[in-house]
Amino acid sequence: MTYARRIEIRLTQTEQKTYAQGKVIRTPGPDPLRIGALVRSELEPVIHSKYGEDTELTFSVAQVTDVRLLGNFPEKAPTVRAWVAGLLADALENLTDVE
Repeated sequence: MTYARRIEIRLTQTEQKTYAQGKVIRTPGPDPLRIGALVRSELEPVIHSKYGEDTELTFSVAQVTDVRLLGNFPEKAPTVRAWVAGLLADALENLTDVE
């Protein structure tokens, strides 16, 4: 399918820090792409209902969490970014298991 526009959600790789015997032990957090796959089913229908089936939703790993837009949207970019960020925050809040 050819898409008219794309919403790219960029997620960061987190790490968990624990301390043992005075040393910091860093272990990687959940895989951002796995998290994206888990919340896709919640985000995609809402995005498609607002912007149409020709809007692609992608996830990628980045240094900073961000929402990037490609193509023409009916609202200004900051408005769309804020709306998508709110959807993502709600979806992540409802996410219970990432394993």
